[in-house]
Amino acid sequence: MHRKLTPNRLLATAAVLILGAAGIGYSAFSSTASSSGNTFATGTVALSSNGSGGGALSITNGRPGDSTTACYTVAYTGSRDASVRFYALTSTTGNDAAPYLTTTVEVGSFPGEPPANNSCSGFTPSTSLFSGKLAGLPSNYAGGLVDPNPSWEAGDSTVYRVTVTVDDTDDAQDTSADADLRWEARSN
Repeated sequence: MHRKLTPNRLLATAAVLILGAAGIGYSAFSSTASSSGNTFATGTVALSSNGSGGGALSITNGRPGDSTTACYTVAYTGSRDASVRFYALTSTTGNDAAPYLTTTVEVGSFPGEPPANNSCSGFTPSTSLFSGKLAGLPSNYAGGLVDPNPSWEAGDSTVYRVTVTVDDTDDAQDTSADADLRWEARSN
């Protein structure tokens, strides 16, 4: 025998299905567990240089063979170990001197405290990082000159000696260039 589906029966069946799907009328035991007191803190990467005031390297009205040298003490105070790279951002207003400026970058140390005013008196080189034209220095971290210390820790420091010399070529006449020397640390 088949029962006839009346509108009331149809409505009652739909209500049971909707309430069941919504979880109403469903009973179960439950329990939760928690873990409190979780903390999250980030470390730091902090680098400084005694050359941050700028202008330690300068040649004015230069001629072939004129050179300038400056030593920069770069110190690390971050809480995370980091790698350090050196690069330069060069610019010019007029004829570009960067292709005619031979540049060397060396890493080394002083026997005691570094002298004032970026002087290199007493500097002892240990590693040559670059010898070429100013225009050939890397211009970003990715291509930067890698410091010999692969993992700087708080308290580490290194001295960089940078020397720039005007090349003996007529092409160097009436040229100019500016360079922002950069040391960049990134956490390991």
